[in-house]
Amino acid sequence: MKTDRDWSDEKERLIEHETCLSTEGNSTRRPSSKAQVTFYTVEDAIESMGFGIFQVIVATFCGLLWMADAMELMILAVLSPALECEWGTSKEQEALVTTVVFIGFLVGGLMWGSICDVFGRKFVSH
Repeated sequence: MKTDRDWSDEKERLIEHETCLSTEGNSTRRPSSKAQVTFYTVEDAIESMGFGIFQVIVATFCGLLWMADAMELMILAVLSPALECEWGTSKEQEALVTTVVFIGFLVGGLMWGSICDVFGRKFVSH
């Protein structure tokens, strides 16, 4: 937990950084000595924004996605013994089925994250 002295040191560092940035290149502008820097803790930010219907919708949507992700892993746990009985798969083949799912998570996350960073998340999701 940061003390008031830590916050004061952080403010000083930011004001110095702002001064350095403003004096780079050909600019001769300097910030005023009374530059105001406002700091918020997480609790302060939540308190100032409030907790409304938007936050409830986001939390619900994230919870449903988390539940769907957990269900996919549960299906793997149920599917592996059934595959062994039905198809006569070995333990290595069962492990490969599970591994392929996680490789898909990895490739999909990297691919869609990169695509969304290039084209924008709104464009890609529509």
